[in-house]
Amino acid sequence: MYTGPISNGMLLGMTHKGRSALIRELSPDVRRKLAHIASLGAEQETRKAAEHLDAGRRVWAGTRLDHAQSLSRLAAELTGEPDGVFIVEPIDSGSVAAGN
Repeated sequence: MYTGPISNGMLLGMTHKGRSALIRELSPDVRRKLAHIASLGAEQETRKAAEHLDAGRRVWAGTRLDHAQSLSRLAAELTGEPDGVFIVEPIDSGSVAAGN
């Protein structure tokens, strides 16, 4: 199991094959935390893209959206099983229906 320092930027800089191999070595807790950070980053990049788009900076907006997409894909890869099946947490339908 990989125990060295790791970041989403480091993972994004790797080849797909190398990234997949390293992700398989990470503990489930580390994978979950990195996926959470990646999804927060994707949300921030999407917000920045909207700001650039509103200001008429289409190229900058496109760059931000590309990065948001990369982070979203990384989050999906981090939450997937080694065989490609995604981990889906059950939702307590009672709390959703009650508006909680």
